[in-house]
Amino acid sequence: MKHFMLISSICSLLTTTTVLKTYSQEESASQIAPEETRHQWETLSPKQKASILESYGEWRKLPQERRSALKENYEKFRSMPEERRLLMRHRWERFQEMPEHDRQKLLEKYRHWKEMKSEERERLRERHKEREREKEQRDLERSEKRTHRREGEKLEKQERREKKEILRERRERDGGHRDDLRESDKRERERRKGRNH
Repeated sequence: MKHFMLISSICSLLTTTTVLKTYSQEESASQIAPEETRHQWETLSPKQKASILESYGEWRKLPQERRSALKENYEKFRSMPEERRLLMRHRWERFQEMPEHDRQKLLEKYRHWKEMKSEERERLRERHKEREREKEQRDLERSEKRTHRREGEKLEKQERREKKEILRERRERDGGHRDDLRESDKRERERRKGRNH
């Protein structure tokens, strides 16, 4: 479930990538001025042209209902806000960087997800949302603990400063008397040492 967003983005992009290469040549040609289409085609490298023609051949072999679904996905992609499209592209790039084995596992999970009944998918979504809420709650509690700990440390430092200040004031106030006590303690220690030797 944690890969759901990545999987859905990847599968949308899988279809979008195919459509971008082919649908634009087939359907969008009528929407774009012929000169612009020709100019775009002429700016492509021979390798890009060959790739588009190959994809177009594959596109033409697809059943009509599959092509319609791909066109629909492509239109959805185009109607998305730019930031959402960028996010999907980023996820697609992450997917492409994955080892082949991991990609296959992710696609299998997605296929399994699509085969589930809608009630089961909804139940999993709710469970995922609950886990996310719990995680946010734990993060919030940790943050509050850190804040309390910092505040406690600040209070301790303040208390130590206050104690030092009180001791300093006492020393200043009792300065002479304390020095007398220290001197008498020192003399007493020296006298004891003298007896022991």
